[in-house]
Amino acid sequence: MRLSLNQMGEDGIPSKLITKDIALRPGESFTVERAMSYRATGGEKEVTVTRLAVDMNLRNQGGHPWTPTHAQLVGEGVRWDLEVWSPRPLAPGELSRVLVEVDRPGRAASGPYVLKLWDQSTNRTATLSGVTLP
Repeated sequence: MRLSLNQMGEDGIPSKLITKDIALRPGESFTVERAMSYRATGGEKEVTVTRLAVDMNLRNQGGHPWTPTHAQLVGEGVRWDLEVWSPRPLAPGELSRVLVEVDRPGRAASGPYVLKLWDQSTNRTATLSGVTLP
């Protein structure tokens, strides 16, 4: 979240613990240990910018390493490509932090959204439904 874009005021950045609200698609080889969503709205009066983020701890329950490289947040009438920040590949059994973010002009609804993550080969995905924003 950026101070230079006036996205953070005196009360900070709104956040929401969403771990219990989200669900992975059946049969996927990941679990979500913790997930938080964030929203920062700011910018100039005539140009509002909303930065959305989901920060999660994912556990790779599969038998192969996985590195998420692409993500989309999909909601009613919207589909946004997100930046993916994953510090390293998730080894089998490993828990690691994955952060996704996007800047959108205007305001964004609270959701619910579906968050789709996939690797470079597009063979392995993690699809989380019920993602909501503060």
